[in-house]
Amino acid sequence: MRSLSQPLAIARSTPKARQRVVLITLVRYLLLCAGGLLMIVPFLWMISTSLKPTGAVLTIPPQIIPRQPTLESYWRVAETVPLLRMLGNSVIVTVVSVAGQLATSAWC
Repeated sequence: MRSLSQPLAIARSTPKARQRVVLITLVRYLLLCAGGLLMIVPFLWMISTSLKPTGAVLTIPPQIIPRQPTLESYWRVAETVPLLRMLGNSVIVTVVSVAGQLATSAWC
């Protein structure tokens, strides 16, 4: 772990040492930014693909931003999957679980 006085020590050090610290910090931030981009690109691609019409999903070359965004795929999922039933089941499980926790914690 670094001590709290390290920035003060760097400020008092030679210019070459300060340049090295700045370069190391810059490389660290560049690596973190590159890693962040690698992590977020699949999510952006997923959102972009979900907004494309059915026929435009597998076109070559792929379109990053859909020309005609549509919510058709979301409507189809909402029609075929019983989302309200799933939400109701989740609410029931949550209420029973919290009530059980409160009941057993109150006895202590």
